[in-house]
Amino acid sequence: MESNPHAPLASFIDLMMDAVFAVDAHANIVFASASCERIFGYTPKEMIGKNMFDMMLPEDREITRNSVVGIMSGNPQFHFENRYIHKNGQVVNIMWTARWSPADQLRIGVARDITERKRSELLQSALYSISEAAHTAEDLLKLFQRIHEIVGTLLPVDNFSVTLYDDETGKLSFPYHVDQFLPRPDPFTLIPGTFYAEIIHTGLPLLLTPETMVARMEELRVSFGMNPF
Repeated sequence: MESNPHAPLASFIDLMMDAVFAVDAHANIVFASASCERIFGYTPKEMIGKNMFDMMLPEDREITRNSVVGIMSGNPQFHFENRYIHKNGQVVNIMWTARWSPADQLRIGVARDITERKRSELLQSALYSISEAAHTAEDLLKLFQRIHEIVGTLLPVDNFSVTLYDDETGKLSFPYHVDQFLPRPDPFTLIPGTFYAEIIHTGLPLLLTPETMVARMEELRVSFGMNPF
């Protein structure tokens, strides 16, 4: 039985944390290493035949096309960054090292997932911006507006509200409230068993999703016999 002289190299590529791709001149994938599933969610078999631009975030396609022109002109690309849509719908940030192989008529690229690093950088930048705004804002309303803008760079926040709690009176007020569905609430006294009370008493953030909302509401209704808002 004839052995495959390239088997050790193929095994090494499959063990890499980074994903290795070979795409043709039209950006169609002809090879993908095993690590592509960890990064993009697709198996190598699913990736073969896909066009890289179809998986790419639309906003990054033009700058990527410009980069590809340079690579195919004989200029290897190092540390180029763009974004793709994972199989589960999430956005992944990728850093590429790529070159063009004239002999094979293929673009060879190594993709590194830098999503966590980019998220950490964005969070650090946002915290710095909030700290800066706290020192430069003319009044609280302008500060809250600026915080709304900064948080909007991290996630969608069309609706955003700032709630203040007065420990002496036990009342909640809403000096900043942007909501397309609900009007600004009038100040009211904090009621035990509500989500407001939980956040204030524990000092911890509370994340509610469609999957957890029903169970949490039922839990508080059983404990306090009331709507937890």
